[in-house]
Amino acid sequence: METVQAVSLKIRKHYASETEKRKEKAKESNTKEKKSLAYSFKMLDLESKMYVAYEISLKSEKQAFDRAMGMLKEIYTNINSVRLDKYYSYPSYVDKFEEAKVYVIPKKNATLRGSWKWKYAMEEFVHDTLSYIGRYYLRNNSEARFLGR
Repeated sequence: METVQAVSLKIRKHYASETEKRKEKAKESNTKEKKSLAYSFKMLDLESKMYVAYEISLKSEKQAFDRAMGMLKEIYTNINSVRLDKYYSYPSYVDKFEEAKVYVIPKKNATLRGSWKWKYAMEEFVHDTLSYIGRYYLRNNSEARFLGR
């Protein structure tokens, strides 16, 4: 079995710009507009540079993540490390990757409440920030590959 080493999330349309557009349209008309955001979640193996899981959802980021995790469970059993977007900076997501080293950038209001795995990740972020961020930003490989850079 190969080892998956990175996880990345990419939202196709930026929330702030979409919200601003919708506010302008709402001023012009009284009709309700349906959601037009598409969420994608991709997992890249850093060694082979191949995507090992990819999902799209029109509903939510969480749905795309859950589907991709299901796909990953069917294919891979051993994950060494993952880099998760800030959206996933919660103990419950860190705990989903039992044996893997998880890199997340904590949100502004992050606490140490949660599992020991979460506490260790936060401790490493605080005590060795530059090295931690360097390893975290390997996730950019996934976005760059997906965009063809």
